[in-house]
Parts: sequence; structure tokens; C-alpha cells
Amino acid sequence: MRYLLFTSILLSLFVFSADAQKKRPIKRKPPATVFTVKGDIDFKTEARPAPKAVSETSYTPVVENYVSAYVINADGTGSEQIEIQKRCSSDICVRANGVIRQIYNADLLKMKVLDASIVKADGTKTSVPASSITDRPTDQAEAAPGFSSMREMRVSFDGMKSGDATYLKVQTEIFRPSFDGKFDGLETFPVIYDWKSIRIDITAPTDLPLYIDASGLEGGKLAGEGNLSKWRYTKVGVSKIDREPAMDNIMAISPRIALTTSRDADALGSVFWEAIKKKAVVTPEIQTLADEITKDSPTPAQRASAIYDWVNKNIRYLSVILDRSGWIPHSSTEIIKNGYGDCKDYTTIIHTLLKAKGIDSIPVLIRADAGNWFPTVPTAHYFNHVILYIPSIDTFADATLPNTRLGLIPQALVGKTGLMSGEKTGIIHLPKDNPADNQILSDITLDFSSDGSVKGRSKNTYVGRSEIFFRPVFASVKGLPDTSYFVSRLLSYYGLQGDGEIIKIGDQSKLGDPFTVEYTMQLQNFTTFWPKGRLEIPPGMNMTSFAEVEVLTETETRNTSLTVGAMKFGESFEINVPTTVKITTPPPNVDFTNAVGSLSVSAELKNGSLRYRRELVFKKDIVEPAEYPLLKELVKKATALSTFSVEYTGDASLVGTTTSVVRSGVGSSPSKPPTRATSSEWSLPKKLTALDVQRMEKSLSAKPDDVDTRIKLIWHYSSTYDARNAVRLQDASVRHRIWLIEHHPEIEETRLLGFSRQDFSPASIDALKKAWMAKVAQSGTSEIRMNAIDALKSYAPDAARSLADEGVKLSPGEYKYLLTVVELNTGDASKTATKEQADEAARKVLDYGMRALVLLKKERSDDRDWYRFELLKNLSRAAIRLEDLDRASSFAQELVLDFGQASYTRTYDQAAHVGNTTLGLVELRRNNIAKAKDHLLASIRAPLRMGYNNLGKIDMSLAKAMFEKGEKNVVLEYLKLCQTLPNFKIYPESYADDVYALKLWIGQIEKGTTPNFDFGAAESHVPLSSGPNIKSSVKSHE
Repeated sequence: MRYLLFTSILLSLFVFSADAQKKRPIKRKPPATVFTVKGDIDFKTEARPAPKAVSETSYTPVVENYVSAYVINADGTGSEQIEIQKRCSSDICVRANGVIRQIYNADLLKMKVLDASIVKADGTKTSVPASSITDRPTDQAEAAPGFSSMREMRVSFDGMKSGDATYLKVQTEIFRPSFDGKFDGLETFPVIYDWKSIRIDITAPTDLPLYIDASGLEGGKLAGEGNLSKWRYTKVGVSKIDREPAMDNIMAISPRIALTTSRDADALGSVFWEAIKKKAVVTPEIQTLADEITKDSPTPAQRASAIYDWVNKNIRYLSVILDRSGWIPHSSTEIIKNGYGDCKDYTTIIHTLLKAKGIDSIPVLIRADAGNWFPTVPTAHYFNHVILYIPSIDTFADATLPNTRLGLIPQALVGKTGLMSGEKTGIIHLPKDNPADNQILSDITLDFSSDGSVKGRSKNTYVGRSEIFFRPVFASVKGLPDTSYFVSRLLSYYGLQGDGEIIKIGDQSKLGDPFTVEYTMQLQNFTTFWPKGRLEIPPGMNMTSFAEVEVLTETETRNTSLTVGAMKFGESFEINVPTTVKITTPPPNVDFTNAVGSLSVSAELKNGSLRYRRELVFKKDIVEPAEYPLLKELVKKATALSTFSVEYTGDASLVGTTTSVVRSGVGSSPSKPPTRATSSEWSLPKKLTALDVQRMEKSLSAKPDDVDTRIKLIWHYSSTYDARNAVRLQDASVRHRIWLIEHHPEIEETRLLGFSRQDFSPASIDALKKAWMAKVAQSGTSEIRMNAIDALKSYAPDAARSLADEGVKLSPGEYKYLLTVVELNTGDASKTATKEQADEAARKVLDYGMRALVLLKKERSDDRDWYRFELLKNLSRAAIRLEDLDRASSFAQELVLDFGQASYTRTYDQAAHVGNTTLGLVELRRNNIAKAKDHLLASIRAPLRMGYNNLGKIDMSLAKAMFEKGEKNVVLEYLKLCQTLPNFKIYPESYADDVYALKLWIGQIEKGTTPNFDFGAAESHVPLSSGPNIKSSVKSHE
């Protein structure tokens, strides 16, 4: 299953709240619908999923005509011309398909739009204007000039209406094949669309061996012309099929054509092996590293595991495509030096390290997309992923996903057919249908009290593929100050009102152990006990429910295979009732099995408690249509057992006990997932009246450990503006803060005031500082020290710096102390200070920051990536200040490559802006004016690709330096691009000073005077005498 819909949705909600609290980037995939895939070209339409309320027919275009013509040369070069016309019958279809983009590798291909038109229903054609056709670098190539050869051709069919069709004709020249002398192609025609007409023409030299697999197409070889052979394949009237849940294997029943000059699997495997073999060299440095990694590993299996773990932790995933690097990996030495790579690089470095220890391994080409089809001819363009097979231990290695262990492969690869590409070549099949490789096991204890309330504790253990999903998700929420929101939302999803918290999350990076999560929950007055009755057991107390598997069998019949994912789902309950209650009849035992899975239930009474165990097993990863009735049978039985109850008798004194209504729909499958929190749920605490405050203060006398009440009072005292009572309010706030420091120092500062800070008097600062210093000395724990630092750095930075310095000495392997020192010194360097003071602060940033960077790279996680992103910005600026050009260049390159990959990520604009500004300054110092110009323009062009950016203030240091070098024209271009930043239009009043300054500087340059390039200078601000309309006039200038 693909991670139980209910848990996935809820965890995504919780991660959203975690992102909000931690200000981490949210990673999203760009919306895109693939029409055809041909190796180094990716044909896509920019599309958003249609709302469920809209019929499928209304948003899916009809492909009226598709023609593809290949001309293949003997050396593997050639050309392809594509014509495609697709018609929309609704506005939503127009919105989804009105833009087509094509991504290609400009080091291998040249592309040209020959025709782009809108075709009316009567056949009238209107050409798309040239301004609607663009060819520019991809997001990554824009942000990192010189590091990527990928480009994006984009055609916008502006003015298209419902009933119109788009017509596109594109010519692609293949001037350099992926492998010398080899030609490959692949086209697919998924039956989620209607295809009225398909035609593929192929021309190649008669003496060139060409192998073709045309599945679902008609035709073949035609009469040749001279020394040329010709083929034609067609298909008319391909009708789309009705969509079904988890319809991943759609390509298996769709028309497609694969072509290649590789004779067989051995031939293609040998070509790829030649590329890897040259890169997988065991140098003395590689041998030393392999020996160090495996020094405590006596057996080959242990050595392989140790090598895999090291690579998985220390090499971060990053794909940078230049020339043929889409297929050919970096050398092992380069991979270690860079500290990054993609799937080819992971495979190459693991292979090399294993080779250094005498362990044979074989690279395996595979397709990582959903579906399990495989062409009969070995076209390289079918494959998009590389993993490693280790024959001596019969294990596969795919280290691309962080925090995975050797032998663990994602569901998309399970059961796939791969192509061995090593000393041994040929076809290999990955294992499948093994539930032991994918388990979710729960131990739940439920304690009922006589008033009907229930307290529960659940320990979930994730084994195998379930770890791939749950390790990073829970790592994202680990350490948050408050997990009660997640638990309460989880319970409400199952129709329950209650609360609880996550109390333990396993170590994300401890890969040898199964991953565990423990949490508690409590439901007040859940039920009413009577002298005789039936006790319903609350569902979802372990974040899961058998009822959720219903989504797999929503349709009565099935026409396509269904990806289920072999797995074992086990629950063990211990249910304890009060001594006045006796369970008389446990649930019946169940033992059911068929070809696709099994379901078992066992129950026994022991010492007044009920031991209840249920287990659901899916034996198959993919269920074929003929097996679908068996799956429905299994799912129906599992759903029926998703809730259970027990009969009991109780003491007569229980008569008359009442209960609150805390359930709605218990025992039924949740009708819909919970919605994301509304704005009111995220709003500040309710405003307190004087009577509220008096009552709450009085309640604390009787119940001093009521933390929530104290926090509400802190919010009140800190946010209330009352000049006459300011001292009293502050004293009250500090009094509660000091109590929390002394009794609950584990509570983080963000829980008290969010991200805002309260101003304190010197006396209050001294009192808070003394309380924190005393608590840190008393506890000695890293958690308390970090909480103290986080609180003190806003109002007592010297004390925070002292605690951080001590932390570095006490725990040199803890990166957070180093990051705190960097943060504090970055602030010092940016403040008004003498040059000597600022330089000293920058030196500390470099010293502590470089040590933190090494530690951050020892593991891979979203948290570490966010810290690294912020750190690299500070390191880049510090290195430039100190004229350490090599380091500045290194930091800036890492910043733009790792965090400037896609404009839909939150880090993109800052990474591109800061990174390119730094790289431009480096090139300028080295007198490389042309490169400095490229970086200046990239520093603003890349952020402009976003609909909204997070730049804050624009960095003018490179523009100023370029102006001083006499490069006025490029500076003018830069400033005018800055004027078009979307923030300026979205929030004109907030950015009025920035817009005014840019307009002022442009005018000064055009008049021959020198701007100050300082947004903070008074002369760069909107003049106060300009009157109330100055901001609107500035806006109109844009």
C-alpha cells in the first residue's frame, strides 16, 4: 500500500505545522503531465490536477493527430520532427494544457519550433506570436551558470478557448548521441487520453542494425530507397480507459514504440559498463577510505553494509547535467571530493569501495517510474535509474534516498526487470511479493477508568519500505515543542475528541534498528459503564486503521493491474478495565487466507485484561484484474474487523454514571480526510479580560504546574500595551518565565512568544539570565542549554554566546552550538562596527561555520539541509569580506547547486541571489568581467522565475562593484530587472522605499552621476514631503 492514506495526510498536515514553526523549505514537485518521454527530451504540459467535481472528459484533451518522423544516421546522430494537435472541450482543459514546455540537453540536442498555432473547430489556424515562444535555461541552469546544460523551450497558446486545439511542430537535431555510435528512442501513448491518429516514420541507413519494439501499433518495414531503409507504424482510434485507483501500470496496456541500435541487453549493458569502469578506479585514497569504513566489519556482508551506510550518510543527492553526464558518472575521486552525486554516482562510488575490499558488484539499469512493463528491445531511453547488485550476498543497493539501509528498495523498484551492466551483463529481476520487507507493527495499551475515560499508549514499529516514508516524516517533527496538535487532529480524524503527545521518536540515522514512534492519548468520558453492556474499542489509537484499505477496492471490477504493495500490518492490544468491570466475552478468533493475502484475529482474557491481536497481510505487490475479486474479499473482511467491541458486566454502583459525547461515527470508516488548520486555529491566543487574568492567577496557586495557563498569561502580559502598567506587566511576565525556567526548562522559547520577542528592562534581563545560567549549570543537558541559548540570544546575546562557546567545548560533535556562534557573529559583522571588529566576527563565522558544515554533512535530512542553506549564505558573505576567494567560491557553488535547483522551492531565490552575488564578486576580484556580468544578471533573473520571492533586501554589493569598474550598462539592466520583482507589485507600500531607490539610481546612472547603492541611506527613501500619493506614483512608474 502506499502509505496508508490516512497517516500520510495527517502527517503531511503536521509537517506543514512543523515547517511553519521551523521555517524550513517545503519541497514540492512541479505540476506536469507527461505526454511523451524520449531520453534527453522531456515533453510536458504545465498542468494542475483537475478538481474531483469535474468530469474526467472535461479536462482531458483529445489528441487528434500525432506524427513523429525519425532520420537516423550511421554514427548515432540524427533528427526527429514531431507534430501534435490536441483539442480541449472545456475551460479547465484549456487552463491545464495551454502551455507546453520541452526540457532538453543543449550539449546533445538542438531544438526549434517550426510551427505553433491555435486551431479552431472549423480548421482555422492562428499562429502563436514569437513572443509566446521562449527557449531559456532551466531553473537550475539559470541559478548556476556554467553548471548545467539543460534548457527549457516553452510555448504559450495565449487566447486559446474551449473547443480550440493546440498545434505544435518541433524539430530536434541529435548532434551528439548519449553514447558514441548508438541511437535510442522511446515514445509512449498512455491510454488516459484519446488518440485519434498516431504515426511514426523512421528512416535509417540500410546497413545500420535497428531493433524496434512497436507494441499496440500497426505497420513495419517499408520498401527502401537506395541505401536507406524505412519503417512506418500507425494506430487510429485509441480510446482512453476509465481511470481506476492506483492505476500505475498504464504503460503496459498503452501503445508504445522503442528503438535502438543495441543488439540485445548484453550489448547495452557493456556500453554502460565501459562508461562506469573508467570512473570506478581504486586509488590509494579510495583504498584508505574503504579500509577505514570497514575496519570493524569482519564479514563481507558487514563490510558491504558499512560501505553503503557511509555513502548514504556522506554523499548528498544532487544531479548536475553537463554534456553526457546524464548517463556517464563522475569519477569516484570526484564524487568523494564533491560530496554529492546522483544515482549513477552513488552506484559508482559504492561499487568502487566494494571493489577495494574485494567484493564484486554489478551496476543495474532500471526504470524507477510506477508500472512494470519492459520493452523487448534494450533502448537506453527506457531506463532512468541505476542501482547496484551484490551477488555474494544477493542484495540490491539504492542509496539515493537518505537514511535507508542496504537491501531496502522503494516500492517503485519492487519486482522490476533490470539490465545488469557490469563484468556480467543480462536481465535481472528484483525481488517481489515479500510482506516481511514492508511492515507496520503496533503495540497498544488502553487503560479504561471507571468514569469511562481511556488513556492509551502506542508504539509503532516500521520495518522495511515503511521506513522510507516514516523516518524522514517523523524526523521533521522530532524536537518540536508541542506535538499535541498532531495527536488531537489524528483522533478527530477517527471521530474522537481527545489529546495526547508524541513521547518518543526513534533515531532517524540509526539504520540497523527498526524505526519506532511512541505516543500517548487520552479520551475523557469516552464511554459509560453499566452493570451489563458492550464496550467499543476506540479506532485509530495507533495512527492506523484497517478501514483505510477500503480505498483499494472502490470499484466493483478492475480492468488494470493494481499496485498494492506487499506488506504486513500487525496490531497487539492490551485492554485494561477498572476492577468494577469484568470482560465476559472476547471477540471471536478469525483465520482467513486466499491467494492475495490473509487476515487473522486472536483474543484471550488474562488476569482481567484482554489481549487482542490482529494481522492483515498483503502477499502481492501487484494484483492482476483476475485476482481483484480475491482482494475485494480480503479487504471486505479486514474493513469489517477495523473496529471491535467486547461484552462486560459491571458493579451495580455504575448505574447512573454519565458520559460526555466525545464520539461521532466511531466504528465507521472516516468519510473524508481532515482539512488543514484554518486561520483561526493558527491565530494568537484569545484576548484575556482582567477577570480572566485574576481567575487564572488564582488557579495557579492551587495548581502551579498548569503550564498551559502560565503560557497564556505570558502571552497576555507580553502583548498587552499599557504604558501606565508596563512595569507591572513585565514583572508578571518575567515571574512566570522564571518559574518555567526553574520547573520546565524543556519548553522552547517559540512556544512562549512564537517568533516575536519581548523587550525587557535591564533588571528583568539580569533575572532571566541568572535563572537560565543556574538551570544550565544544574541540568548539564544539551536540550536545556540550547533552550537557554535560544531564549537569551535576543535579549542577552553575550550570555548566549558564552553558553554556546561552552557547548562547543563540551560537545564538539554538536553542530547546533557552532551554528549559534555563527549566527551571533554574523549579526555582529553586519552591525555598524569598526573594520577590525567586523573582520574578527567574519573570521569566527568562517572558523565555527566550516566546522558546523562538516558535521551537517555527516547525515542527510531536511532539518540539516535547512541549517546548511542558512549557513552557506553566511559563510559566502564572510569569506568574501575576508577576501578568501577560493572558499567564497566553494560555499557559493554549493549554495546554488544544492538549493537553486527548482523555482518552486522556498530556498531557490535566496540561494540564486546570494550565491551568484558571491560568485560574481569572486570573478570580479579575479578580473573575469564577463563571468561577473553573467552572475550579476543570474542573481536577479533566477528569483524572477518565482511568483513570489523571499529576498528581503536586494544585495547591491556586486552591482556597486561592477559600476565602479565602469560596467554601467549591465548594472542598469540589473536594476531594471530588480524593478520587476513580484513582491513590489504584490506589496507596493511595504516596498515603496526599495522601488523609489531603484528608480532614483537608474535615473542617476542615466544622467551620469554615481548612485550610493544603499537601500538604508536616507536619500534612498521616499521623501516625507512627497505627500500621500508618492507610493502610488512609485508603483505607476513600474
